[in-house]
Amino acid sequence: MIRCAFVLLLSSFASLMAQGDTWVGTRVKYAHRWGNTAFDGSEILGGYRSDAVTGVAVDAGGNVYVAGRTYSKAFPSSTIEPPTIPAPHARGFVGKLKPDGSDFAWLANWDQCGVNAMTVDASGNLIVAGATHVTHGDAFLAKYDASGSLLFTRTLSGIPTAIALDTSGNIFVAGTTYSSEYPTTPGALQQTRKNASTALGTGFVTKFDPTANTLLYSTYLGGSQLTEIHAMTVDAAGFAYLAGTTTSADFPTTDGALQPLISGTAGSENSDGFVAKLDLTGGRLVFSTLLGGSAPDSVNAIAVDSSGASYVAGSTKSADFPVTSGAFVTTRPGASSAFVSKLSPSGAALSYSTYYGDSASVASIAVARNGWAFVTGETSGELPVWVAIQPSYYGGSCYYYTPSGSNPYGEYTCPEAFLAAFNENGSGLAVSTYLSGTGKKSGLALAVDAQSNIYVGGRGALVPPTTSFSSTDGHAFLLKLGPGSRPPMFTRQSITNAANFSTGLPLPGGAASAFVGDLARTDNVSVKVDGVSAPLYVVTSGQINFQVPFDIAPPLSSVEVAQGDAVASVRGLKSLLTAPAIFTYDGAHGAIQHGLDYRLVTASAPAERGEVITIYLTGLGTTTPPVKSGEVVPLTPLSWTTLAPTVWIGGQTAEVLFSGLTPGTFGLYQINARVPESVAAGDVQVQVGLPTIEDETLFLRPPVSRISRPVLIPVR
Repeated sequence: MIRCAFVLLLSSFASLMAQGDTWVGTRVKYAHRWGNTAFDGSEILGGYRSDAVTGVAVDAGGNVYVAGRTYSKAFPSSTIEPPTIPAPHARGFVGKLKPDGSDFAWLANWDQCGVNAMTVDASGNLIVAGATHVTHGDAFLAKYDASGSLLFTRTLSGIPTAIALDTSGNIFVAGTTYSSEYPTTPGALQQTRKNASTALGTGFVTKFDPTANTLLYSTYLGGSQLTEIHAMTVDAAGFAYLAGTTTSADFPTTDGALQPLISGTAGSENSDGFVAKLDLTGGRLVFSTLLGGSAPDSVNAIAVDSSGASYVAGSTKSADFPVTSGAFVTTRPGASSAFVSKLSPSGAALSYSTYYGDSASVASIAVARNGWAFVTGETSGELPVWVAIQPSYYGGSCYYYTPSGSNPYGEYTCPEAFLAAFNENGSGLAVSTYLSGTGKKSGLALAVDAQSNIYVGGRGALVPPTTSFSSTDGHAFLLKLGPGSRPPMFTRQSITNAANFSTGLPLPGGAASAFVGDLARTDNVSVKVDGVSAPLYVVTSGQINFQVPFDIAPPLSSVEVAQGDAVASVRGLKSLLTAPAIFTYDGAHGAIQHGLDYRLVTASAPAERGEVITIYLTGLGTTTPPVKSGEVVPLTPLSWTTLAPTVWIGGQTAEVLFSGLTPGTFGLYQINARVPESVAAGDVQVQVGLPTIEDETLFLRPPVSRISRPVLIPVR
């Protein structure tokens, strides 16, 4: 007879308390992904080819608008004829989603360009700007009405990166131009290009009337070296706020500026970010300041609150970037970092300034009514997590490709998208979560509606923990998140096998433990692995023990833990590569029984040489005949493991008589093995191994040895 009883050890896991008074958690309300097939029919593999949502906007009625670029046949068909734009480079798209996010109310494709920026007015008119080339190319400005009818298109001689409106519907466009003939207006701040003798770009800011027929003002903004405007916003009074980067020692700053001079040495090896406010005529800087340290810095995003305070974010390599006392992080986390800073309405002082994340960069920022600053971007390193729907860095494998885009020749870790929210004084996080998926992931666009729902758009095949409708595979994403219950707190490192708590999922069918925090109760808890419900053994406030379902889809697996509408998930668990694990009864000695009378093998009842013993373990994988996940294993027929394990006792190979699931249990395996006759007396080591397997998730497919950690068995 083959039988066993075992106890899964329980452990506590620290609970975290969320900050703030608006969100108590983060809930996915819907998610959408688009595209993945290039025009030539090959898969999007890397390089410059990537679908992306580059703009998100929400109108007063809660309607959501998106814009971006795509190379994909799989992108939804346009419901509106595209305008004619010269020289193909990419397909731009703009569209209005239905209120539930399930589909487009209308969608327009621009067949030969990409859309870089967008905004929406009070009447639901959508204004977009884009370009046909990455640099030096033709650019456009376009306006659609609320039903998707194209009202006008205008050409631009610069690369627009930002667009905004004032309360009268006047249109502001900003970006970078390489032209010395960009149209400027009399009385403008800079009517000529200061770096005309170079091939470097300089900033531009142009204000049109609502029809874009009249230039209300137009000016360059820059110095004698490179200047790029990355972001712009307009306040209720009609003042334009600009943000970007410059290498110019003579970039125009104002008296009393927070930082009047560039840090370090000006030129191509160093850059500082800048923040500037332009007056209503475009002829004077209300304030202008540089922002940076002695290494390259860039301000990529800007938002303004009702008081006129400006919130900026971007990336820095400076260990001496200006941060403030009491800010969330005051020491650079890695060789590079994101930053989030709040400037006073005069631009002369920092209300707060903080680093955020290792190897991170912010692309977009939005400010909620309670003063929280939401940011999105990408990271190639570790972030602090808080109220996270995806609390672990996944990354995955990205590849370098030959120019044809068909042959990989190298591998690197993909960047990961993220969403974070800083509290009103920058001292702590209200939300911080990865946004995992496959390929290169970047958060590029962000919007906040009146109900504090957050809309994040970007690139990458995002895999949120839950969706309200089916998503297609793709490389552009839009995600709506809103207030909800606090998600369970766990990471990839806290997913373990249930025998020795080593990190990683056991093979399908095995017993696993998830160490969690922020479980409000122990009821209404569920676990999914690769979307398949996992049978539960026991749930405590700090730990969930579950069986890995047999019918999952390795080699990479995801784990989702939910309690009601509070959901969190982690990805990239290499479940096929993990080793078996032997249960112990005291942390060192194996859970091993005598084969004849089922007594536990202990120092007072040691195993005999030549005796058959039963070793209890997890992580041996599929069996024949199969047993359904969560079902009690029958006594007959015995369910043998598909893989034949090797057992070593005291360093010697032991004869295996049976390897399979233990009858009367689920998720528990046993091996009946004979103790070798020549094993030494005393405490000796026992190990179990499975055949070596290649890591198919890595470019060179290295072999992985799957041998359990040793446990002890007394022998006499």
